[in-house]
Amino acid sequence: MKMQCVDFSADFVRPRLFLTIFCLVVGACDNRERPVTPSTSQSDTPQQIPSHVTATASLSQESQPGSEVGNHANSIAEESVYKRTHYVTRTGNGRSDGSDWQNAAPAESLQGYLSEDVSAGDRIMIGSGTYSRFSVTRGGSADQPVSITGVDTGNGLPSIQGRWKQANPKYHAHSWNAISLADGLSHLRIGGLEISGFIYGVQATNNHHVELSGLSITRCREAVLLRGLTDSAIRDCQFIRYTKRGIRFKEGCHDLVITDVVADATGGDTAWPTEAFPFGFAIENGDGNHSIRYERCTARNNIFPSEPGKYWNGDGFLAENNSSNLVYIDCSSFGNSDGGWDDKSLAPSLVGCIAARNKRGFRFWNVRGDREHPARLENCLGVYNKSAGGSGSSAGLWTCGAVEAERCTFHNNATAAVAIENNRPGGKLLAINCILSADTTTSKNSLVLKENGTTYDARSVITFNGDDPDDDPQYKDPSSDWNGSPIDAFVSRKYGTTHGYRLDR
Repeated sequence: MKMQCVDFSADFVRPRLFLTIFCLVVGACDNRERPVTPSTSQSDTPQQIPSHVTATASLSQESQPGSEVGNHANSIAEESVYKRTHYVTRTGNGRSDGSDWQNAAPAESLQGYLSEDVSAGDRIMIGSGTYSRFSVTRGGSADQPVSITGVDTGNGLPSIQGRWKQANPKYHAHSWNAISLADGLSHLRIGGLEISGFIYGVQATNNHHVELSGLSITRCREAVLLRGLTDSAIRDCQFIRYTKRGIRFKEGCHDLVITDVVADATGGDTAWPTEAFPFGFAIENGDGNHSIRYERCTARNNIFPSEPGKYWNGDGFLAENNSSNLVYIDCSSFGNSDGGWDDKSLAPSLVGCIAARNKRGFRFWNVRGDREHPARLENCLGVYNKSAGGSGSSAGLWTCGAVEAERCTFHNNATAAVAIENNRPGGKLLAINCILSADTTTSKNSLVLKENGTTYDARSVITFNGDDPDDDPQYKDPSSDWNGSPIDAFVSRKYGTTHGYRLDR
């Protein structure tokens, strides 16, 4: 066993206050990869509503207590008693007054409900079929939210379909957005809908206490565009086959919880086109983006093949310089042409996160941080990160700022396990109880790539470079095409819970 103990100034080690509150709310995740569920075919033909169909669709799942980030969003997830329920189907039924499924209003009534009839405490239930885009102009109140819920009444979830085409992605084709929220609207829940063929699937501006849940958005330029969204939640959604972005936080977005969301640019379809540049979860450089927590989110296949010799971009999780107080818990990023994470925010925190087969697994700039405010990774895993093309090195962890990594594993990354660059003010990496390893296929490369003017402090770090079998961490089931299952594939049999990535925290 090779254990590095490099002396470093003690002022780098700060009190262990990091992420204490998050350990209270996070359990082990045994299903990192959420499968992509194919869209159910829709039918526009009249249908008899089954008598067993009731309003049982759950739009929310109350977050566990103990988190400071996005705690206001939980208030909209509590059970509510609705004053009125309006029922809508594609062709209507019975009296068509919307009083129940047997007398559902037709699809052309939907926009009227949303613009004129809905008030606080109302719920709209939408049955199977294909519908036109709609805008929401009326919200609810803290104790009486408005809910718009899609229900499978026999032919799958309701679908909103536009005419946007990926072959000409900048042309709207009169399909700007499937769902738009009026400026300032609040206390609204939307869920159980399928959307395809729009510039934007959902567009929201200056809204608060909004919950998006159970949305499947495919074939859009951007699945969700948010400006000024606060105290809100996005849960259990899938954004598949977009050309530009999955979720785009433009400016003024804060106190948000993003849970169990998949953003997959190509859906595994190598023929699907992307634009410069695709991002799964993108927090932009606008003012006021802060206090956003991701839980069990997955980014995939944000790929943009550029010219040979140029840097290829395309990130799973992106955050620009102005953002702060970002937390990622049990999130994963696979197969992106640049960073699994490309995070420039101030002192982000990651717990139990995975980056595999990207150019750079975890890429942290943290140029506004310092020794007291490092980016922090705890129990994270960066494996088989390798460039898909273009210039630039590949590493499990790349930094040019202050970063702490504790009990992390970086294995079989093409250029180095960790890369510390001097890109002003110069990288500073503190690694504690980590494993840096490579087998014989990549052992010719250094495990640590360190430029002049940078600092590397290794404290009880295990290194294995494919030379001495006695030093092998003995991972349980390592594989270069690993997609998150089995979840313990890169847990070390030799070092157990003392070093490197593990399941129990």
